[in-house]
Amino acid sequence: MGMLEDDLTESHRALNRRMNVADDMLRAVRIEIERAIKKHGPMKSGHEAYAVILEELDEFWYEIKHGSKTKARDEAIQVAAMAVRFLMDVLTRRERGHD
Repeated sequence: MGMLEDDLTESHRALNRRMNVADDMLRAVRIEIERAIKKHGPMKSGHEAYAVILEELDEFWYEIKHGSKTKARDEAIQVAAMAVRFLMDVLTRRERGHD
């Protein structure tokens, strides 16, 4: 293999490693979505979604400022999960004509 092929192969391996991390994070987001649905039921409106996401984002920012990477990771997963719940609960319902 030439230098260009070696660079592309290494680039591809690096991308695969990053995508494996993304898969792990997305699994964590899915677990959080399931937990939140069981605990709170579906979101009723964009206003509710905004308030929930803002609360989670504030908690994420607090952990960023205070240097806890583990807690910041957990809060980032909750932010992502609540954003997906908005897409699932509010937008999907509107697309089906329920709002």
